[in-house]
Amino acid sequence: MKSLMTLLFLSCVSVSANTVESIYSAESKLHPALKKEIAAVLLEDYKCINAYGLRELNTEVVVDRVDQGVVDYYYTTTFSATYTYDYHPNTAKVVVKSAKYAGSNPTIKWTDIESIEAHILCE
Repeated sequence: MKSLMTLLFLSCVSVSANTVESIYSAESKLHPALKKEIAAVLLEDYKCINAYGLRELNTEVVVDRVDQGVVDYYYTTTFSATYTYDYHPNTAKVVVKSAKYAGSNPTIKWTDIESIEAHILCE
């Protein structure tokens, strides 16, 4: 019974690793849709990032007032990533540039990941 409880606890802990809530700070300025999108892309492209190894350090926002109340938002988000390569722990800084464009048509994707700058070695 004790081993069953331990197994249940460990499975719950591993499922919640690197979630949107664990990656981003509570005061994050990043749009919620971009939070999910960026986390998914980083964790898919860099599978060697450790559990709880991805953290938002800061996000800078540039507001572009286009015309007639239309506002686009451009984000530069810096992350700290802890990962394992060749059995050695490493850390890296990851910079993601993204955008949230003004729009209301639900058939169009109004978010965009413009670039990811990461020097993470994964096998």
